[in-house]
Amino acid sequence: MINDYGFYLDICHFSIALMGAKKKLGSTAREKPLISAGVSIFACFLSGFTLNFLCGLPILGSLQATTTLYLIAVLWMLMNFIIPDIFDKIYNFPPVLILLVAGKELLRNKKIYGSIDKALKIYPERNGSILAFYIFTRVDQIMSLIKVSILSPSLV
Repeated sequence: MINDYGFYLDICHFSIALMGAKKKLGSTAREKPLISAGVSIFACFLSGFTLNFLCGLPILGSLQATTTLYLIAVLWMLMNFIIPDIFDKIYNFPPVLILLVAGKELLRNKKIYGSIDKALKIYPERNGSILAFYIFTRVDQIMSLIKVSILSPSLV
């Protein structure tokens, strides 16, 4: 059922990641848009980059989905240049924020299942389930560490 709403869950995830990157960068988003775009894409695809690295796949393989790249580009332009004040008001409204966080957590559960499934396909041997669980926990911990230490707006 989650797969039916994947696009909307991606919007929730990308919106929160882009808003965190925007708050972290501050006015740099308007002054240096290339840096802002790079940090935003990094924030959106961090889990995919980490999972691909740990599974021995091409690290930038997550960027092959053009629909999500277009979605990120549109949201990034809207948040930083076209209507930034409206997006700031929307994301500071608690009911909208609760819906976005709920959607992001649903997508996170989908990513957990996907990372374990991908690791089991790559490492199918007898200890594959232990290795899959290890890869999942590393992806989750590395992703959380990088987001807190680099991308968290509250630690500035």
